[in-house]
Amino acid sequence: ARGPAAFYLGWRPLVCRDVPGYALLFATYDAGRTAGLPPSAVGAAAGVLFYGATLPADRVKTVMMTQDLKRPAFASRGLSGRLGTFDGTSRS
Repeated sequence: ARGPAAFYLGWRPLVCRDVPGYALLFATYDAGRTAGLPPSAVGAAAGVLFYGATLPADRVKTVMMTQDLKRPAFASRGLSGRLGTFDGTSRS
């Protein structure tokens, strides 16, 4: 019932979560490997930092991807106040 618009729900928070999250993950992994630490320990540390740092943004993304389009609980609003531009989340 959502149509093609359902494919694009939550893409902005997804990008806001993944770009800094993966930068942190790869930087942590690279620093650990450069320091000569075992790959399994470095991978575990990088994964924990990624998920710990991105969990709040993941929650926002999940809410935005699963809410009703007609009556959203949270809406992306830009500086103009229109839906569709991401400037944070606000309660509707």
